[in-house]
Amino acid sequence: MRLYRSSERLIHLVNDLLGVSRIQRGRIDLELGDVDLCKVARSVVDEFSWEAEEKGIELLADCPERGVPRVTADLPKLRDSIMNLVDNAIRYTDKGSVDVSVAKEGDD
Repeated sequence: MRLYRSSERLIHLVNDLLGVSRIQRGRIDLELGDVDLCKVARSVVDEFSWEAEEKGIELLADCPERGVPRVTADLPKLRDSIMNLVDNAIRYTDKGSVDVSVAKEGDD
């Protein structure tokens, strides 16, 4: 399973590099759609849970019970961005936890 995840990450890295090239040439294509941010956050947390567990840190996804409004976004690009943030957070956290929180602006 670890090998599969590593190969998936390598594929994402290559796609990211190609994406940067497209951005630089002004030729980025967005696939906009209706996105549930809580679902994306939980999915990313599930994917990285084994890494956090190996480091002995807690990885949590926090979404309000009533949810948040859906947003219009490019799901693959948004998911990749969140994955990058969580990956870095786990990598640079030595103890404690990494919390991925989704909230509607103005809800404290």
